[in-house]
Amino acid sequence: MEKDDLFPSLENLQPTELLIDYQDEDISILDNVKDFAHLKDTKIPKHVVVLGIKGTMTLSVDNRHLSLSSNELLMCPERAYITDVKMTSGFECKICTFTDRILQDCLHNNVNLWNNAVYIRKINHITLQPESVDFIQHLCEALRFLINDHNRPYKKEKIQALIGVLLLSLCSLLYEEMSENSIPIGDISRKEIIFHDFLRRISKEGNKMRSVDEYAEQMHISSRYLANVCKAISGKTASSWIEDFVMEEIRRYLRTSNMSIKEIAAVLSFPNLSLLGKYVKRKTGLSPRELRKTLRQ
Repeated sequence: MEKDDLFPSLENLQPTELLIDYQDEDISILDNVKDFAHLKDTKIPKHVVVLGIKGTMTLSVDNRHLSLSSNELLMCPERAYITDVKMTSGFECKICTFTDRILQDCLHNNVNLWNNAVYIRKINHITLQPESVDFIQHLCEALRFLINDHNRPYKKEKIQALIGVLLLSLCSLLYEEMSENSIPIGDISRKEIIFHDFLRRISKEGNKMRSVDEYAEQMHISSRYLANVCKAISGKTASSWIEDFVMEEIRRYLRTSNMSIKEIAAVLSFPNLSLLGKYVKRKTGLSPRELRKTLRQ
């Protein structure tokens, strides 16, 4: 199992400050982090959702000042930059981190709503209504039951299914937030339209393109303009988006199929087995066979 670097400095937290309930290669569920002081000036490598339980935390997410109190949600996209973290005494929260693979698998076509709200509209904070609080509390109770149920099969799959319910519920909340603030879902700029189109193309099943130039040509824009759009809208380069989606496809084949490494290389249009091996090694530090073994543990 890959180490979950929720934050690069997370390992510096003391055992009394960090209570990890559950962890696999795609998801971590943390009961509480009592001291975020160690986490200032940090770029987070996964998507993070934080539910405020007690007290207040203030922080900056990509230079936007935010606060989190009881019955409020904070959503941070991967590679967001966290600074200026402060909290009141006794602050408590619950945290879930998840990879792009989980986001794609759970949301499917609804991932565009997430991207529009979180990446483009920068909606990172939601105040929950009482009915939403009750629903999320019930979800937390169900997750707690599954986490503590050590004797029954399919534990990981059931936990991931509940995280899927959570993500779809968040999409519903984001939709309501945008509607209440008179933000038409489709009312986005040309750059935002291009970014959405780019995400749609790289996430399309069976997609085999690897270079920014190929996508730019297909979209009838220059590769430089596409690169600038992606960086401006999401903070990530176009090549990083492509590599992340390709890597998630590799992970999916390694984890769920019985195809040989050579067959996977062919399906994903790697010229040969060696190039796939080097690609996986560069991204994960493991060979494809080692990664498959890790993913199936």
